[in-house]
Amino acid sequence: MTEGKNKAGLAEYFDAVDRRIIKLAGGNLYHDIYVCGKRLRVHFASAADWERSRFSFTGLIDESDHIPDAHLNYWRDSLDNYLPASAGRGIYRVVDDTSELIIHPESRMKGVDRVNHRYYICRSNDRDTPLFGNSHDLLPLLDLWARENGMYIFHGAVVGTEGKGVIIAGRSHAGKSTLAVGCMLRGMDLVTDDQFLARKVDGAIYAMPVYRILGLNPDSYERLRPDLPVMDKLVPYEEKIFLDITGKDLPESLEVRAIVVPELAGTQCPVIRRCEKGPAIVRIVQSSVRKYRGNDTQETVAGMSRMLSILPVYEIALSTDVYANADALHAFVREELL
Repeated sequence: MTEGKNKAGLAEYFDAVDRRIIKLAGGNLYHDIYVCGKRLRVHFASAADWERSRFSFTGLIDESDHIPDAHLNYWRDSLDNYLPASAGRGIYRVVDDTSELIIHPESRMKGVDRVNHRYYICRSNDRDTPLFGNSHDLLPLLDLWARENGMYIFHGAVVGTEGKGVIIAGRSHAGKSTLAVGCMLRGMDLVTDDQFLARKVDGAIYAMPVYRILGLNPDSYERLRPDLPVMDKLVPYEEKIFLDITGKDLPESLEVRAIVVPELAGTQCPVIRRCEKGPAIVRIVQSSVRKYRGNDTQETVAGMSRMLSILPVYEIALSTDVYANADALHAFVREELL
């Protein structure tokens, strides 16, 4: 690995990267979005990615004549274009007090310019799959920005009422999205059904949305029959159906007071009971870091675990009635957490 410190900083290097992105795009292509009260400008190197990404974002802003709080750049290119001539083989890494650059020549480049609030992830262009094929594509970049600003991205749903709620977290296909959407259709507030930002303020944890879409598998969609417009249907992902919820009056954040782990029990009535928190927290953290591959340092994993460790954990044994499950969770939040 080539490694060193650059006393002059990396600002000029990232200026050159910005110019290349604009050149690849044939112009300055970006969306402005609001996340956690911040205006983020997300830049693209292709019109196809710019257009494809629009349905994924939370807080998409039409007007763009304001100064953003940060610039996020996520694109695909040959990484040879970003390696200095002096770089040897293997991983290239340069750090200073204000910036960082890491290039894995066969996979990706990651860069942070803390002075100018610029964040970069470039993927190698040797694969045919398009960027922004699903709502998880931006997670590595959003995670990079979030961790620099004292937040983490977690894999899980968040629902609540009267400003307080729970994290619904569990294995894939365990029923968390079905439960979360059922709760929304029964009148609960929904932050997300899949990914959320979390920050700790005065000893409390607040969850905020990453995306303003819902994703259901066909079976859950048929069982819930949500009266929501279908935005997309991705065949490679088990025909997952993405739904537009921008018309819903959704909270910008909720204080989460517990973690709820759904289990497919098939009982007549749902049952909620306290359970051991350790295995559930490990499962959430492991599931989360897999979603934004590459940023899962030991420090990150430890920080995520510490944040969640203050929350009690409950298991909900799901019945076959999706709306009975939602009603039970709603009653639990009102009676136990408010």
